[in-house]
Amino acid sequence: MNEYYSPQVERLAKTKTQKISPDEFLTTYELVTLLKIRDKKVIYNFIREGMPVILIGKQYRFIKNEVIDFLKQRSKEKIRQMRDSRRGE
Repeated sequence: MNEYYSPQVERLAKTKTQKISPDEFLTTYELVTLLKIRDKKVIYNFIREGMPVILIGKQYRFIKNEVIDFLKQRSKEKIRQMRDSRRGE
C-alpha cells in the first residue's frame, strides 16, 4: 500500500453521487497559507506523521476536511502525552 494512500479518496472515487468541490483540494502552498505557518517543512513532517495526502504526479494535494481532522486528532494526542508525562514526574 502506498504511504500516501487516503481511504476517503478511494471511497469517494467509488461513490459516483458524491462530488468533491475543487475548493476542498489544497496545494502545499495553500495549506501553508491556511495554517499560517512559515515553512513547508512543517507540512512534510505532518505527512511523515500520517497526514492524509494525495500525490498527483510530483505534487501533493490535501483534502481540507481530512487535514483539519488530522490536526485535531494530533492535537488531542499531544495534549494527552503532555498530561501523561506530567503525571509520571
